[in-house]
Amino acid sequence: MREGRGAARPAPSCPREVGWPRRTAMAVAIAAVLLGGCQERSAPPAAGGASPREEPRVNRPPITDVLARHTPGLLALKGVTGTGEGAAGGQPIVVVFVRQDTPELRARLPRSLEGYRVVVRASGEVTAPPR
Repeated sequence: MREGRGAARPAPSCPREVGWPRRTAMAVAIAAVLLGGCQERSAPPAAGGASPREEPRVNRPPITDVLARHTPGLLALKGVTGTGEGAAGGQPIVVVFVRQDTPELRARLPRSLEGYRVVVRASGEVTAPPR
């Protein structure tokens, strides 16, 4: 074996004709997986709420913080009996409980709060249990 400029080089593990298509195929497969996960899936709008496409799902505050900020204002509306946290379609939602679900009351309630869909649920009259 000679040393220096004319030294023999080890043979590649696979010929160049096979190596570049394999690398190209791997790069395409990785790109397809990464880009496939970036598509937004749409769901039909739920009754009484905004379409999920209207609500940003990125960088929204924790729902407990949103409820803490907005519950006092919602409870100040005549007919609202409470608020809570729920889920619909695998997504967290804000639930607003009302004595009676009327068009007038719905018109005063937000459709979403800080990126969370608001769902109205009729609870009836809420009273404390007798002692």
